[in-house]
Amino acid sequence: HITGYASTKDFDRAGDTIMPEAWTKGGLNNFEKNPIILFNHNYDKPIGRATGLKVTENGLEMKAKISKSAPENVATLVKEGILGAFSVGFRIKDADYLEETDGLKIKDAELFEVSVVSVPCNQAATLDGLELPNWPGWLVTIKHLSHTLIAFNSAVNFLIYAIL
Repeated sequence: HITGYASTKDFDRAGDTIMPEAWTKGGLNNFEKNPIILFNHNYDKPIGRATGLKVTENGLEMKAKISKSAPENVATLVKEGILGAFSVGFRIKDADYLEETDGLKIKDAELFEVSVVSVPCNQAATLDGLELPNWPGWLVTIKHLSHTLIAFNSAVNFLIYAIL
């Protein structure tokens, strides 16, 4: 299983934000009937199914199972931490225009699919957990700790660059 945020309220690269409440107005009902996980939004490449969805104050939290019959390279890239982001395919049902970001504040949306992607529009929609039945628990913990430290180091370097 993989876990993480399929969508967060953070502003994405397009200047949009999907408010967590957008998913509470019936927009998950159809997805829950067919909770498909795709690779890079390709409808011809299903790789798994969502096994749990939860709307939190930060966004849409998800747990998913990657199929054993998913293309070997996709499953391996997820296990190795190379592929580590989610992206949502959805329809906007209600939104306000935000002049400051030239984007949208999305207040109601219908979820079509969630994809494991190479480059997410919402850079905060990342996998934060991975259950690997064949890997020792301590190895998975060390692997995720190393990813966290790399992300922290990148943020510190950016701040130093921005200040100087």
